[in-house]
Amino acid sequence: MRRRFKGLVKRLLLRSSRKDHIVGSFRDSGLLRLASSSTRNNARMILVQSQELGDMEENDAVSGQPLEDNSLDSFHSCKTSISSSDHLPIHDHPAAVAAVEDSTASFNLRIYAVTWNMNGKIPHDSLPKLLENGRGDYDLYVIGIQESPVSSLRRVLHPILGKQYSFVAKSVMGSLQLYVFGKCWLQHHISAKKVDKVRFKGFGGVVGRQKGAVAASFCIGNSSFLFIASHFAAHEKKVNERHVQYSRTRQKIFSPPSTSQEQPGSNFMDESDVVVWLGDLNYRIEGSRGLVKSFVKQNLEKLLWKRDQLFNAVDKGEVFNGFVEGPLEFKPTYKYDVGTDDYDTSGKERVPSWTDRILIKIRDESSISLDVDNYQSIDSLRSSDHRPVKALLRVTNLS
Repeated sequence: MRRRFKGLVKRLLLRSSRKDHIVGSFRDSGLLRLASSSTRNNARMILVQSQELGDMEENDAVSGQPLEDNSLDSFHSCKTSISSSDHLPIHDHPAAVAAVEDSTASFNLRIYAVTWNMNGKIPHDSLPKLLENGRGDYDLYVIGIQESPVSSLRRVLHPILGKQYSFVAKSVMGSLQLYVFGKCWLQHHISAKKVDKVRFKGFGGVVGRQKGAVAASFCIGNSSFLFIASHFAAHEKKVNERHVQYSRTRQKIFSPPSTSQEQPGSNFMDESDVVVWLGDLNYRIEGSRGLVKSFVKQNLEKLLWKRDQLFNAVDKGEVFNGFVEGPLEFKPTYKYDVGTDDYDTSGKERVPSWTDRILIKIRDESSISLDVDNYQSIDSLRSSDHRPVKALLRVTNLS
């Protein structure tokens, strides 16, 4: 059995020797940069009270605590002693494993991030499209779900990826859910796993439409990762409420229970090497429905960037300082008539908007690089009034 496994790995390595083609880069002018001056901040915002949910599903821990008893390393000191393993990454040269094991060497990871507001429906037949039919090209799958109709999608999602992937972490708060799966070889190099949750009060917390944030963090080698999935307040005029929810999440995620307020610039997120924040952030495009639809019909989405509430808020330094996002070159992802490619034809006639987003932050851009490939909506999934959004990320020079 051992000889057959090694032979299979060698064949797969030979088939996977091609060099990756990366379309976007943080340093490319084609990226829509969502970073603003550190001198501008949102400290004056009045923070609404929120409540962290302590009831965890099986295999989860108490909010902010390690997922497993043997994860004794703190997030801020991710130095771990990693034993050697016969499990090699099937997408890369064996040197990648050696690099993870060697604290002085660097390594690369490919991450598939996707977010989707399911609108209370699971399209079982077409769900594999959400994960590119489990092609196996990525080291990590990060999946953010809003308005899930079931308490856990783990057993639905994992079979799509197959046996080459193992479960890494999940954080679930009702219909708001986050899942992370990784190549089996990575399990030997992951430590300090934690999950956390922040619940927002108000009508948005009704069953099936939970508003809040769920998060998972862990280390791979000496590099720390933080993944957050959020569902912010709906409606065009609630921009300030969304800002408050962003600030609340940033301050409360993984903060000690006794800490009522974190000092600006001194929290868990700022100490993470790589942060991926995704979800139904609910920011809207401001303008008439007819104007927006006209631009979209002519493939002139770039002309709508300046009308996007999130774009403008970041430009003013109100939210997501230091984060970047790929270019919004896909059609607005909300609101569709279910089962069609038509925007909302109900009496409300909502203005099409990019409510569903994926943003990334690198702690030290001088040492860690991140390329964004194929930031797009998945238009073939029509069971919801939202389109899923995916981003293919390549993180290089990790240690």
